[in-house]
Amino acid sequence: MFYFYEPDKSGHKYGPDSKEVLDAIELANDGIAYLLQRIEETPSLKGKINVVVSSDHGMTQVDPVNKVIDVYSKIKDLSYIADTSAASIGLWPQDGTTIEELHNALAGLPHLSVYYKHEIPERYHFKNNRRIAPVFGIADLGYLVKYSPKDYSNLYGTHGYDNAESDMHPFLVAFGPDVKKMEGIQKFFQIDIYPYICAMLGLDRPNRIDGRISRTLPFLVNKPSDEFLNQFQLYEMGVLVS
Repeated sequence: MFYFYEPDKSGHKYGPDSKEVLDAIELANDGIAYLLQRIEETPSLKGKINVVVSSDHGMTQVDPVNKVIDVYSKIKDLSYIADTSAASIGLWPQDGTTIEELHNALAGLPHLSVYYKHEIPERYHFKNNRRIAPVFGIADLGYLVKYSPKDYSNLYGTHGYDNAESDMHPFLVAFGPDVKKMEGIQKFFQIDIYPYICAMLGLDRPNRIDGRISRTLPFLVNKPSDEFLNQFQLYEMGVLVS
C-alpha cells in the first residue's frame, strides 16, 4: 500500500479545476504507471497482482471571499470548545454556556445546517460516539465556515461537506486477476474497500467495520464460499471478535 499526497495539496491551494491539480494528477499517474510496468516486468508478479486505486475523499471549489459563513461573530461572546474544519464545526459548551445557547447562536445562519447531536443525519455515520460534539454545523457545498478572526485567503478547494454531494465522492479503479470486469461506471462504497481486499486475500476474520462484504460480490471474479461469507459477516458486524 502507498499514498500520494497529491493532488490533495494542490486541490486545497488552487482548487480542483486548476491547471496545478491536472499537473499533480499527471505526476501521480506516472508513479502508478511505473508500478504497473515493474509488475509486468517481474515474472513472479505478472498476472497475479490485484491493484486498487482510490482517493480518501472528493474536493470542491470554494470562494474564500464571497462564500464565507461568519460563525465566529455569532459565538465569540460564548464559552465553548470547538472542533473545526473549513466545512464544519462542532461545539462543546463551557463555563455556564448551554448547549441550547450554542445551537441557537448558529441556527438561522444562511448556508449552514445546524444539528443537536441526536439529529445528525444517519448517512454521516457521525453521532454515536462520545467524541462527537453536542452541537454540529455543516456548511452548504462550496461555503467556508469562519470560526475565528482569521480568513481563508489561501484556500480554494476543500472537502468535508455532506457525503451525498457528488463532489465529495472519491473515485475507485481496480484491476487484476480477482477483479471482475464491469461495463460503464459502477457505484462502489468507499467503506467496502477493506472487505473487498479481505475477500481477495482470503481473510475471513476482520475487525468490526462499517463496510459490507455482500456489496463487493458483484465486483469479484470468484465469489467466496458461503462458509467464508458467513464467518466474515459475523466478524464485520461485531457478533464475533478477533
